[in-house]
Amino acid sequence: MSSRGNRVQSILALALLGIVEGPSSRVRSISASQTARGFFRSGSNMDFAGHQSLLGSHRAAERISPDHEFVQGFDVVAPRGRTNDAFTQTETRGKNPYLDSRTKRFLDLTVAAIALAVLFPLMLSIASAVLVTSRGPALFLQERGGRGQRPFRIMKFRSMYVQPAESSIVQATPGDPRATPLGRFLRSTSVDEIPQLFNVFKGEMSIVGPRPHAIVHDELFATRIDAYCNRFVCKPGITGLAQVRGYRGATTTQDLIAQRVALDLQYIETASLRLDLLIILRTTWTVLTCRNAH
Repeated sequence: MSSRGNRVQSILALALLGIVEGPSSRVRSISASQTARGFFRSGSNMDFAGHQSLLGSHRAAERISPDHEFVQGFDVVAPRGRTNDAFTQTETRGKNPYLDSRTKRFLDLTVAAIALAVLFPLMLSIASAVLVTSRGPALFLQERGGRGQRPFRIMKFRSMYVQPAESSIVQATPGDPRATPLGRFLRSTSVDEIPQLFNVFKGEMSIVGPRPHAIVHDELFATRIDAYCNRFVCKPGITGLAQVRGYRGATTTQDLIAQRVALDLQYIETASLRLDLLIILRTTWTVLTCRNAH
């Protein structure tokens, strides 16, 4: 399946007139176990914007020793090259057998194949529009944490202006100035996520599962949310139980992240063919009504 997935990705890159982001999509990592000051300090409900206003731009990193990483929006400083014990622990006991079943894989391939057959002309149109309306590639790739915490490159239509290579990783927010005019529409309708169907074909993602975060955010959340790493016992999904319950968009407070993680773990425990079908149907309705996305 791996070689087939690689061929599929190559075909997509050609079909979408594709240039895929290189250095500008580089993911910077951080060891959250070494956090000096965390965004999610006890009792804090300050959002990302509040912390960013305190921090200014990522250029504040110039005042920090070169032996440290700086992540804009999180107020985090940490030594390089250190491992995070909490982040490397994933609970696998009592795992739901459906998550690795042929039934789920068959559902993934069937839904992805039908969706691509129906949406491929739209994908070509979107890719062309992205290339015409702003400088940069049609696709955006970024490393995310996959099953067993193995990193993979998630595929999206580019919805933002190309950022400098040294830019920190900051979650998108409503009215984000980094978003292009077309990108704001793509994000509000969630169609920027369509290329992830190819991640499903490659076996890196499932149609339904916990939504993957940037690895730097995974490391931070793992130190703040109990059992966060249990999300990695299955493949991440294009949609999930948390998303159809209304937890879409940026995770701006600890409460929001905790509620999303609780629903992710509930899905992992109760996942079934019936539940997957219900989530897919409800996701379709949610996307058509453009609810709670940006």
